[in-house]
Amino acid sequence: MKSPIHHIALVICACCISFSTYSQEDTTSTNAGIELNRPMLELGVGTFNYFGDVGKLNGIGSTSHLNWGYRIAFKNQLSNSFNADLFFLFGSITANERLVDNDVNFESKIRMGGLSISYNFNALLPEDRKVTPYISLGIASYDFSTKSDLYDAQGRFYNYWDDGSIRDIAQNDPNAGNAVEIQRDYDYETDLRKFSDREGDYDLRAVTIPVGIGAELEMTPSFTLRLGTEFHIGLSDNLDNINDDSYESTRSGNDHFMYSSIGLAYNLKHKKKAPKESFLPMSEDLLALEYEDEDQDGIADIIDHCPGTPAEADVDEFGCPLDGDKDGVPDYLDLEPNSVADAKVNSDGVALTDEEISAMYKAYLSDSGEMTYVKSATYTADLKLKRKISQSNGYRVTILDSDDLSSDEIASLLSIKDVKFIETASGGQYYLGTYQSLTEAVEKQMMVYQFDTEIEHLVDGQATMVGQEDIAGVMEGIDASHIDPDVVVFRVQIGAYRYRLSKDVFKEVPDLLVIEGNDGLTRYVSGSFYTIQEAAEHKVDLLLKGFEGAFVTAYRGGKRIKLKEAGATVNSKENIEAKESGQINKDLVKYTVKIGAFEGRVPAETLGEFMNLGGVRPVRNTDGITTYVYGMYNSFEEAEHTARVLKEDGFEDAEVVGDFNGKIIDADEAKKIKGE
Repeated sequence: MKSPIHHIALVICACCISFSTYSQEDTTSTNAGIELNRPMLELGVGTFNYFGDVGKLNGIGSTSHLNWGYRIAFKNQLSNSFNADLFFLFGSITANERLVDNDVNFESKIRMGGLSISYNFNALLPEDRKVTPYISLGIASYDFSTKSDLYDAQGRFYNYWDDGSIRDIAQNDPNAGNAVEIQRDYDYETDLRKFSDREGDYDLRAVTIPVGIGAELEMTPSFTLRLGTEFHIGLSDNLDNINDDSYESTRSGNDHFMYSSIGLAYNLKHKKKAPKESFLPMSEDLLALEYEDEDQDGIADIIDHCPGTPAEADVDEFGCPLDGDKDGVPDYLDLEPNSVADAKVNSDGVALTDEEISAMYKAYLSDSGEMTYVKSATYTADLKLKRKISQSNGYRVTILDSDDLSSDEIASLLSIKDVKFIETASGGQYYLGTYQSLTEAVEKQMMVYQFDTEIEHLVDGQATMVGQEDIAGVMEGIDASHIDPDVVVFRVQIGAYRYRLSKDVFKEVPDLLVIEGNDGLTRYVSGSFYTIQEAAEHKVDLLLKGFEGAFVTAYRGGKRIKLKEAGATVNSKENIEAKESGQINKDLVKYTVKIGAFEGRVPAETLGEFMNLGGVRPVRNTDGITTYVYGMYNSFEEAEHTARVLKEDGFEDAEVVGDFNGKIIDADEAKKIKGE
C-alpha cells in the first residue's frame, strides 16, 4: 500500500502542471501592456506551537520551547480572489514534561511539502488598499524523526529522583547510595521508535490539513510582506511517539501543531512590453523597407551604419568601408594600406615621419601660426562656415510673421508640402520654393494667404523682392479653382517640447521644421509626403536615430486631420489636440568632456597634448567648428570628476558637455533629455 506522501506528491505534481499550463495560456492570450501572471517567490520564518500528548500527561510540570521553522513558497494567482501556494516547510518541534519518576521529552525534525488555496476577499474590499486579509485551506505531507534526550554526553542514563534531581543510578537501585547527580545536555540523541521497539508500528510520514489566516501588506509593486498563522490538523498520533496506549493519562486524538510566520514575497509578474506605435499597414512596404539598399553595398539601409558608401569601397558587415591597418583611413582612400600598428598618419593614410611630427612642434614654437589641421574627407564634411538659404535660381515665397503661431496657423503651414525652414540669428525663417516660374510662386503664395508673405527672385544666390505690380499681373491669369484643397500631406512630428532643443540634436534629421506656437510649445517636424507609406518609413528611420516619440500626422485643406480620415488603418483612438509630446532615447544621451574647439586649425603643441592624452576624438559641429572631447560617461558626476582632473593636468578649458548619438549638445540640455 502506498504511503500518504505518494498521494500528496501526485497532487503537487498535478498542481505544478496546472500552474505551467495556466501561465502558458495567459502568455498566449494576453494583449500588450497587460500583466502576465507569474509565481511569487516567498521566503518566511516563524515558530511552531505543539498540541499533542506531551504536556497533557498530568505530570508535575512542563516546559515550552521556541521552535523555529522556515518556509519557502511559490504563489500563483488563479483568479481575482483565489491564489494557490506550493510551499515547503522545515523546522523542529520540541516538548518536555516532568513526571513524578520520569521525564518525557522529544524533538521531532519536520520536512514538509504541501499545497494550499487562499481566498483574499478581493470581491468584498476596495481595490486601492495596501493590506489584504486572507484565509487558506490546504493539504500537506511531512517526514518527521522523533528523538529524545535520555543520556548525557558520557552515555549515562537519566534517572529522575523524587527530590527533583537527575542521577546516574535509579533511586530504587541497591547501589543508589553511590549515585552521582548529573545534568541534562539537551542533545536529542535517542531514536524513540527504536528505543520503544515500535519500528514496525508506524511510518515516519504523515499528512496534515493546514487551515490558515493572515494578511498581506504590499510594500512595493515587487515586494509583499505577509503575516499569518496556519493550524495543521494532524492525521497521525505518532509525532511525539506517544499514542493512546502509552500512558493511562494519555489524551485521545492525533498530534497537531500551529505555525505562525512572517514572510517576504518577491513578485515575478511582469508586463509584456507594448509594441511601438506603427502606421505601416502593408506588409509589402515593410518588406521593401527591410531590403532597401540605397548605396548598393549589399547591406540593407535599415542596418547600414555608413550610408552613401562609394561604389569602389569594400565594406564590412555594418556597411562601413574596410580599414585593414586600422589607421582611421579606409582602404579605398589609403595610399599606405599596411601602416604600422598605432602609427600616426595623415589624411592619405601615410605614416607621419619623426621629422614631420617635429616640424609641427617647431612651427608652433616659432609662432609661425601656419599649422593647419588637415581633416579626413571620409569622416569630416568639408562644410562652409556661412551657409546661404539657397544657391539656386528661381522664386521663393518667404513667410514674414512666423513667431508665436496659433494651432490653426501651424496646421495651415504644415498643410503645404513645400514649406522649408532655415536657422537665422533671430530664430528661424520659413519659405516655400524654389520655383522656376513666378506663376508657380504666386500660386503657392495664394495658398498661404493668411500669412504676411513676399516673393523673392533668386539669381546666383542673391535675392531681390518681386514688386506687387508684377505679382498682380500674374494673378490675373491664374485659375485658382485647379488648386486642390483636398490634397493630404503627411509629416512626422518628432515632438513638442516646453523648451527649445539645440539644432545639433537634429543634425541628422532631414527637412526639419522648427515651429514655435503661442501655446508655449516648440514643435519639431520632419519631412513631407503624399502617402502614409513614405511617412511611415521616415518615422522608422527617426526611431532608429533615437527619436522614440516620433509619430505620423496628416494635414488637408489647411487643417490637421486624423490619420483615419486620411485613409490609414489605425487600431487605437487618436487625439490630435496640441499637447507636450516626444521622447528621445535616453540610452543615446551621454556626457563627455570638451577640451578644445578649433575653426579648422589646431596648434601643434595642443595637437601633441591630445596625442599624449589618448582617447581624444574630434566631433564636427554644424557651424564648421571641430570640437575635441575626451571620454564617455553615463552620469554628469563622472564627467565632472574627469573635467576637474583634466584641468589639474593643464587642460584649463575642460568642461562637461552632452553627447547625443555622436553629436555635441549642451550639458544642461543632456540633463533635460535624461530627466535629471
